[in-house]
Amino acid sequence: MHEQAAGEVLPFPIHGEALLVKLADVLRRHVAGRELADNPLRLTISRSPWARLSIDAAAYVDYLSEIGTFQAAIEAGPDTKVILKTTDFDALARFVTQYVNERLAERASTEAAP
Repeated sequence: MHEQAAGEVLPFPIHGEALLVKLADVLRRHVAGRELADNPLRLTISRSPWARLSIDAAAYVDYLSEIGTFQAAIEAGPDTKVILKTTDFDALARFVTQYVNERLAERASTEAAP
């Protein structure tokens, strides 16, 4: 008797969600091999209620499917949040990559300090 595999059917990701997954993969490869004792980067995708790429404790990118827009948010201080809303994926990728590079540089300098 052939047993049917149990599983859940998930909706195919819309284009913006697929781009977030691509960005997460690019960032993971970008930071691979940089051995940090205390790596603050999460680089995980979640979905509730929209697709979110969590970068670290202070930054994330949401894909707001209802308006077809990416929204990156970085908590820069107790009362300061930097928000980028764009439909331009390349601009978003540059913004997030710059943030990740700065976080890695901060970590590297902290680890190198006596």
